[in-house]
Amino acid sequence: MKKMIVLYLVSTLLFSCFKEEAAPGFLDGTVWVRFSSGPVLDEENNPLYSCMENDTLLFERDTYTYIYSRKKTESIKDASYKDSIYDQTTGTYTVKYPEIIMSEENQRRIGTLSVNVLTVDWNKDNRLMYFVKKKTD
Repeated sequence: MKKMIVLYLVSTLLFSCFKEEAAPGFLDGTVWVRFSSGPVLDEENNPLYSCMENDTLLFERDTYTYIYSRKKTESIKDASYKDSIYDQTTGTYTVKYPEIIMSEENQRRIGTLSVNVLTVDWNKDNRLMYFVKKKTD
């Protein structure tokens, strides 16, 4: 019994000594991207046209910019993509590592950061969005 108590205390103390924290401003100047493409289907799963979507998050000091762009073809047989949607919004963010809390106009989104991947509940089709950190030169 004494050995179990000692092991528990040692593991608890070691865990508390190595608490992971982020350096201040570690997101400043970073760019995170998400890309998807594929056909858009009708109710009977017949392909209507193809589309490409790009989501980008740019972080600066205490602010972020989210850019959503979409290109689509006229039909499934068409190979040329034309701009369809471009939307840009700006907000503020705070970091409570590993969470990033992004706020804009009465909306709040929470992202969770892991190694080079930012997972955000964007309230978009009730699914999570996975952003990858873009490499900089």
